Amino acid sequence: MRKKLALFHSLILVLALSTVFVAGLLFARASLLHEAEDNVVSLTHAYVNGFRGDTTALVVRDENVRETILEEDGTVLWDSKEDASTMENHLQREEVQAALAGSPKTFIRSSDTMGVEQLYYAETKTIDSTLYVIRVSLITSGVTQFLTGYIPWMVIVLIVALACSIIATTLLSSRALEPLKKIETNLDDVAHGRRPIPIKDEDKDIAKITDSINTVSNDLLATMEELKEQSNTLQMVLDSGNDAIVAIDKNGDIVFSNKKYHSLFPLSTKYLPAEVKNAFEEKQYRIVVNNTPYLVRVTENEKISLLVLTDITSQVHGEEERQEFFDASSHELKTPLTAIKGFNELIGLKTTDPTIKLYSEKVEHETDRMLSVLTDMLRISKLESEEAENNLPFVNLA
Repeated sequence: MRKKLALFHSLILVLALSTVFVAGLLFARASLLHEAEDNVVSLTHAYVNGFRGDTTALVVRDENVRETILEEDGTVLWDSKEDASTMENHLQREEVQAALAGSPKTFIRSSDTMGVEQLYYAETKTIDSTLYVIRVSLITSGVTQFLTGYIPWMVIVLIVALACSIIATTLLSSRALEPLKKIETNLDDVAHGRRPIPIKDEDKDIAKITDSINTVSNDLLATMEELKEQSNTLQMVLDSGNDAIVAIDKNGDIVFSNKKYHSLFPLSTKYLPAEVKNAFEEKQYRIVVNNTPYLVRVTENEKISLLVLTDITSQVHGEEERQEFFDASSHELKTPLTAIKGFNELIGLKTTDPTIKLYSEKVEHETDRMLSVLTDMLRISKLESEEAENNLPFVNLA
């Protein structure tokens, strides 16, 4: 960040100084040209006042000054730099047209004969009914050369200013970024569960920001500690139970498990075993782990699925004992009832006493009814056992 800050300030300084230099050059050029315009106008006034129609009396000693005498039709009578007889008609020159129109003005353009940029100005003078145009020009290339000479110095000033800016920016950025480094250290402490050290700074704005960050960091750390304590409490409660509990996310990864689950599946720390996964998909299932039966119950929400494996050893043994009880009871009851029925039938066949026959028939009826009840009880017990086995089959994981 320090390098970026130094680079940013350097670019701003370069743009600012470049703008100032360019604006200064343009202003200086405009000022020098304005001074040249005043000079060319003054020289033209002097030549017009001294002109008496005799061109041989004109003397121009400045090499940068050029004077031209024209007739009204634009014919060149005399020029201080060129042979007038070889020069073309100047009637269409801008300064000549302006002078003939009575509103003389200065114009800048490159000379066709001399090949350099010049500043032109012309005025008219009438002598003995003859209208003359007196034109004066100044070479302006000196202005450009004068300004060009300053460019190397400007470049040197720019380089020195840029170097000073980089040094100053580096020093200032180190001082300015020091609180941010402390803030970064504090945030790293919070991320690793350490309490941050208070930050003090002489800058009121930075101090205000760091105080706010410290407050938020302390609150966040306190919240994290509270959540950690709650998590530890919850883990302790879940570990103290007899049920194996495991939570998985939508990708099937284990996000939480208690001690009981780890004791059952010590190698399954990230993914569910295949059989438990099947139990999860079926929503309810009976599995056997290490010869112990467990009932798998599933609870889901939008983010996780919670599987609870409950030891149902006592329930299974109860079902087995009940079935054994019914089997034994039915056998113990059915045998004497069958014997009673047999002896009763034998008595009914041997006796001719109507009273005994009546009692024999009643005994047979009650005996049949008791046998029917025993048969129904056995059928119901068998159906319940088959239904339990069909709905909650056992899968042995041992």
